[in-house]
Amino acid sequence: MPTEFEIEEKIADLLQSDLQGFQCPVCRHREFVQLDELGSHLRTNLIHYEEGDLIPKQLTRLISIACANCGHIEQFAEEPLRRRAKASFEVGT
Repeated sequence: MPTEFEIEEKIADLLQSDLQGFQCPVCRHREFVQLDELGSHLRTNLIHYEEGDLIPKQLTRLISIACANCGHIEQFAEEPLRRRAKASFEVGT
């Protein structure tokens, strides 16, 4: 079973692979920096509420990247990348 560190490394690798050839939709630049540090407790999250309720119903962890040229931010849900990362370890066994 992979460690959390190994899973997070694989998530970063998958994201980098997925971004090959990706261009900023604003300035067409191709270089991005990752803003959210995997494994850190300081992360970007989407908090989902039901209408009229003050208690969150769901939390979606995000991985944010910014264009190194203009600063445009793109965000990716971590969970699909996490599932792919875990699956890649299962295939290898």
